[in-house]
Amino acid sequence: MNMINIPAPKCHYYNKRSVELLEYIEEIVPIKKEVKEYNERTCIPVQKIENIISSPREFSFSESNEIIKVIEHANETDYIINEHNINEFSKCINDIHNIKDIRATVSKSFIRTKTLDWFFTVKKEKQIQCEFMQYIVDQINNVVKSYTVYFPMSHLYTQKTIKLAMVKIEPIPVDQLEQILPKDTGGKLYKNKAFVSTTILGEKEYAADIAYRFCSLAVDILKICSKLTFEPNNYGYCLDIDRNIQTPSHYRYFIQDAQNKEFVSSNFKVEIHDCEIDDEYWKFLIEHDLPLFESFLSNIQNKETELKKIIIASIQNLSEALSIRDKYKRVVQLCSILDTIALKDTEVGIKESIRKYIPILVASKGNKRKIAQDNISKMYDIRSQYIHHAKKNPFTERDLYALHWTVFLLIRRMIIETNNHNSMKEILQEIEDKFMSIE
Repeated sequence: MNMINIPAPKCHYYNKRSVELLEYIEEIVPIKKEVKEYNERTCIPVQKIENIISSPREFSFSESNEIIKVIEHANETDYIINEHNINEFSKCINDIHNIKDIRATVSKSFIRTKTLDWFFTVKKEKQIQCEFMQYIVDQINNVVKSYTVYFPMSHLYTQKTIKLAMVKIEPIPVDQLEQILPKDTGGKLYKNKAFVSTTILGEKEYAADIAYRFCSLAVDILKICSKLTFEPNNYGYCLDIDRNIQTPSHYRYFIQDAQNKEFVSSNFKVEIHDCEIDDEYWKFLIEHDLPLFESFLSNIQNKETELKKIIIASIQNLSEALSIRDKYKRVVQLCSILDTIALKDTEVGIKESIRKYIPILVASKGNKRKIAQDNISKMYDIRSQYIHHAKKNPFTERDLYALHWTVFLLIRRMIIETNNHNSMKEILQEIEDKFMSIE
C-alpha cells in the first residue's frame, strides 16, 4: 500500500496550529421557531417548537464565490466559523494542500472537508482523540490508490505502443473495452484507435484530473513534432484527445429549390480526418525532436520554475494554434506566443523586443537571423492589419511555415536552456549582456 508521509516538523506545526484554531469556532444555541399546527379533530391551534436545519453543514459565499462562513448544526448547538475568522482556516487548508505529497494526491476540497470534519468533531466531543495531522494523513491514505486513466483519441490509429515519459498511447483490446462499455459498442467505436493513458497515485477523481493534464501535454508534444507544424497545408487531420477537439468532426447541410420548395440535395462534409502513426511517421517524429521534448516531459516534476511554466504554456498554445483552420487567426495565436516569451520588461516595445531577441534564440549567426527577423516583421504586420483594421493582407504557405518553425525552434531552445536557467528573463538578460560587451 502506498502511504503518504509528511515531514515531522510540518506535522508538529499544524498540530499546534489546529489547537489554536479551535478557539476561533463559536458555539451558539440556535433560536427555535414557534410553529402553529392545528388539531385535525378540534381545529384548535397547537404550539410546536422546532429547530430550522436545512443541512448538517452550511456554507456562505462571497460574490467572488469564496467561502466566508461555515456553520455546523449538531443537536442543540451550532458551531460557527464566522467571517472574521474564516481566513485563518482557509490559510491552514491552503498551506496543507500545498505540501507536495498532498497536492500530488488529493484535491483541495478533500482537504477542506476533512479539516472541517476534524475541527467540528473535536469541538463537539470536547476532546482530541487523534492529532490533527495524523487524522489528515489517515484520511488521505484511506482514499489514495493507483489508477490508470485512459482518454480516447478517436481520430488516431496506431498499432504501436508509443511511450512518452510516463504516458502511453496505444489501442485497447475490444474485450477490455467491453468490460465497461455496452457489448459491441467498444469494438465499433474504438477498434484500432488510440487511447492515451498514465498511472496516477491519488484520490480517484483527482487522479483523473492530474492524468488529463499529463496526457494532454504529452499529446500536445506529439502534435507539435508532427507534420502539422512542418507542413502548414497538411491541416485537416486530428492529433488531439477527444476532450480537446474544438472543431466538429463533420456536419450536414441541405439545399432547397427556393421556387418550388423541394429539397434538391443533402450534403455531408467531414471536417476532421483520421491520422495513423506507422513506422514511417514515427521516424518523422523522432527526426523532429520528439526525444528532446520527451526528456522535458520526464523531468517536468523535478523542479518547478518560471521557465518551465512558460514552456508548458507555449507547447499548449502552439498545439492549439495548429488546430485553427483560419490562417489569420492562427497567425494571431502564434504571434501571441512570441509576445509572451520575448517581452523582457514593459519599458521596451513588444515588436522591438521580438525583433531583437527571437532571431538570436532561433537561428545561428549570419543570414539565417536576418531571414527570421524579416519573417517575424512581416507576420506581425499581417497580425496588426488583421486585428486593428480587419484587413487580410496576403501571405504564402512558406511565410506561415516559417512562423511555425520559429515558434517551434524557440520552444526547443527554451527546453535546452532549462539546464542553466530558471526564467526567460535570465535568458534575455544574458543576450543583453552579450550585446553590451560587444559595444
